[in-house]
Amino acid sequence: MLITNQHVRFTLARLDAAVQEVQAMAGQSHRLLVAGARPGGWAAASKHLATAVLAEVADEALQLSGGDGYRRGHPADRAVRDATGLALAGGTTETHALTD
Repeated sequence: MLITNQHVRFTLARLDAAVQEVQAMAGQSHRLLVAGARPGGWAAASKHLATAVLAEVADEALQLSGGDGYRRGHPADRAVRDATGLALAGGTTETHALTD
């Protein structure tokens, strides 16, 4: 089984930590908004990090799935398409970098 491989377990742990970081940033944005602040910077940073983390998670899912991950309908294939869509939604990462 794939999960018994130490490299796979470490990869999944690293990705889980990155996802938790994105969740914490989004939570901080929400707390600031509720407190009446304008968390535009936090929101932009959260989106940028979330896009990068999703792309990394999708790529790792594809790698771990092997050739089967490229099959239409496979969860890894869907994750790659979703990652690309998120990167484009609300302006590309490159566009956001230009406005800094």
